[in-house]
Amino acid sequence: MSIGFAILSSNLSVLSNIVIADASWNVHLYRPEVHDTNTEGATYSINNDRSEITFTANLDAPGDYVEYDFYIVNDGTIDAIIDSFTINGLDSNYIEYSLTYYSGASVSEDDLLKAKTSKRLKLYVSYKYNVDSFIDVSNMSGTISFTFIQPMDSELVWNYDYVEEIQKFTAPKSGTYKIETWGAQGGSYYYVNDGGYGGYGGYSTGNVQLNKNDTLFVLVGGAGTAGNKSGSRIRFAGKGGYNGGGDGGLCANYITGNGGYYYSGPGGGGATSLFNSSDVSVFYGSNIVSASALAKDGISTDGTSLVITGGGLHNIYIGGNISRTAGEYYKVEWRGKGLTDPNIVFDTVYYPPGDTTNYYFNGVEIIHKKVTDELVEIYYKILEDSRITEFRLEATNANFVLHSKTIIKLNSPIIVSGAGGGYTPYSFSGAGGGLDGGNTSSADELQAVSYGATQYDGFYLGVGEPGLSKIANWSRGAEGNGGSGAGYFGGTSSQVTGKNCDSSGSGGSGYIGNNLLTNKAMYCYNCTESSDTNTKTISTTNVSETPTSNYAKIGHGYARITYVG
Repeated sequence: MSIGFAILSSNLSVLSNIVIADASWNVHLYRPEVHDTNTEGATYSINNDRSEITFTANLDAPGDYVEYDFYIVNDGTIDAIIDSFTINGLDSNYIEYSLTYYSGASVSEDDLLKAKTSKRLKLYVSYKYNVDSFIDVSNMSGTISFTFIQPMDSELVWNYDYVEEIQKFTAPKSGTYKIETWGAQGGSYYYVNDGGYGGYGGYSTGNVQLNKNDTLFVLVGGAGTAGNKSGSRIRFAGKGGYNGGGDGGLCANYITGNGGYYYSGPGGGGATSLFNSSDVSVFYGSNIVSASALAKDGISTDGTSLVITGGGLHNIYIGGNISRTAGEYYKVEWRGKGLTDPNIVFDTVYYPPGDTTNYYFNGVEIIHKKVTDELVEIYYKILEDSRITEFRLEATNANFVLHSKTIIKLNSPIIVSGAGGGYTPYSFSGAGGGLDGGNTSSADELQAVSYGATQYDGFYLGVGEPGLSKIANWSRGAEGNGGSGAGYFGGTSSQVTGKNCDSSGSGGSGYIGNNLLTNKAMYCYNCTESSDTNTKTISTTNVSETPTSNYAKIGHGYARITYVG
């Protein structure tokens, strides 16, 4: 009698796709093989990402066995321990099995797998001798799953630097975690001998209770960049930092007496924010589109990316069959290569309540859009209640690659640190908040004022206002304005024109109002203070480029999560 069954499908669960202490985490399975057997037909395979091994065997009679071995490998720079492993699906009435290290020692929870090491494991599976009767187990299958975590014998700290992408944290165990975030600084003018710099980023902190495997998504803000300097032969506006920083404004198209242009405005900084997994949906590789879409001409996948090569019209959606409410805000990110192809259009599809047939291209306002070759960031405000609102990429005969698509609901973040506005020489930029983002000011009090965001108002949720571009040669009014910093609400940038209309960008507000947070506070540079629990704000003059608790931030933003017990 022939007994055939799938013995193992090994799913290796690594509980963190993150950078921990600026180091790497990479634990995987490696090189399965049949080491010994007294029967025929034993096979094995490993999947592309080395997270799953499948073993098969034919056991013809009691006493038949197969011995497999494979490796667990830690190629990262962080020690790991086995948190748990399970073997399911094998009928212990007829099949016996054991999992050991190759030395014969038992595999146990809390076993250490040090960084840059590997361990060889042995799986022994056999048909029992002492069975009262034979049964057909040809469809029997079993799985083995490993979960690895960082050792708990020291304080756990996860550091998130600016990388211009969404990062993920998964709690390795239940308990209290301290969250610290720093918003990014606004862009500075090329010459800073007058003492002016882009507004500093704010600092926010609070504790949150998480269960094991709870996931948070982390967006670290980027600093704004400078525009062209005065006298430049080319003109270009500074760029707002990643995660909502407002772009700087262009100077007037006018050649000055020195043969060059006036200066253009720097961009505002990007906020640093954390969101619950319930407010974030991320799709990678072949999961970006449905199986039916993958079958269309011009769409293919290598498992990690979606490749579009012409093939006529292709529509790719994100948002799903979800009703949306007026006043909701969303951020959508598309990541890939070739996204500046002019044949790609980003829009929305809107289905009114109660209408199952007709769809429209309204009901949504695009409030911020930034398109580069590898990243498209679009912020939307829902204007009307909808049965469905989907966010869409439409491509006609375009050639590009998609790595991922992400949608984030912005209305209920866990925590936010506001970012500073871009600095221009005729006025001082506003710092990131806090209760409120900082306003701009000028020494002679003649320049137009850009007002910082509050807890209830600003440019828009999550986005700083772009600086005003100029069209005429006004006195102190031909230079481009600074973009404003992002935050819970982004700061505003003055839209006044005429003489003395030059203005830096204001700051975005911080946020600690989520009821999940305790022991919470915000610190910001020379800002408005508050003693209220949900807006507690402390003014400081301490600043540092190195992320330091209770200090305002120079440069890019930062985030830190610490397990405190």
